[in-house]
Order: sequence, then structure tokens, then C-alpha cells
Amino acid sequence: YRPTPGQPDYAAATVRHEFAPTLIAALRSDALRRGVSLYSLLLSGVGVLLARLSGQSDFAVAAPFAGLALAGNQALMGDGVSSLPLRMQLEPGLAWGDWVDRTHATVLDAMMHREATLTDIQRMLGLRAQNGEAALTGVTFNLLPESTVASFDGLAHEVQEFPRVAMDLYLCFNLS
Repeated sequence: YRPTPGQPDYAAATVRHEFAPTLIAALRSDALRRGVSLYSLLLSGVGVLLARLSGQSDFAVAAPFAGLALAGNQALMGDGVSSLPLRMQLEPGLAWGDWVDRTHATVLDAMMHREATLTDIQRMLGLRAQNGEAALTGVTFNLLPESTVASFDGLAHEVQEFPRVAMDLYLCFNLS
């Protein structure tokens, strides 16, 4: 356990790592064999990593979800993506396959209740960020689809990556 600093520190850095295509193929194959999504399989691994690094076995991870229920609203502002909290409860001695199944069930359950966003839950519980520390969770996990380079007739363009230099989270996993 490390206490939160008295002053918020929003400094961030981006670390990029590319996994070998053979590893990616093996992970996709394992997810398919288990009958779970690649997202759930990877989140399971990140959950084990976070549990070991933090010493906690019960924590939440924020998952960005697009196409959230509008709950009767006819207008949508922003990109239509909100975070859903995924509760991770890793019991000692739990077999890897059981952990993957549990994580997958958690993801599916969150999708079925996607109108209960992280922000809504924080409001209902009266939780607010303090000293730059996010309320309820400081970790987000996302699996980005492979992007294709768009082409525009008669328009020269360049796709660039913009690394984060400021963030109000401890960790943000963006896998693609």
C-alpha cells in the first residue's frame, strides 16, 4: 500500500510494446478454445497482474463501452463511450480456467447492465476523486480494434500516435 500524495500528480507517460504475432495467434486460439472473448482472456491476465502488484484480491477495473443505453435520452453528446466498472475478485488457489470464466461472466454481466456507468455509480455512492486519485478505480482496460488507414481522395494525411502526458488514472491499458 502506498498512500496518495497530498498534491495531485497528473503526469503520465506512454509505453508501447508490440507482441509477437505468434503470441497473439496463440491467445486468440486459447480464447476460442475456452469459449470466451479475447477481451476477457486478456483482462483475466491483467487482473492477476494487478492483484500481484497491489496485494489486493478485490478491486475494480474500468472498461470503456461504446453504444451505451441512452435511458430515454434522444440527444447524445460526446463520443458515446462511458466506463463500466468490472469487479475483479481473485480468490487464492482459483484455477486459471475458472478465473477466465469468472472474468468473462463479469464482462457479460456489465454489458447487460451498461446503463449503470462508473460515473453514475460514483454519483449514487457520493464518491469523488480526492487529491487526484480516481474514485472507485484508478485502472482502465481497453481492447482497441485494429485500425485501418483511411484514405481521402485528393487529401494528403498522416496518422500519428499521441502519447498521454497527463492522466487522472494510475494505469490505462489500451491493447490493439
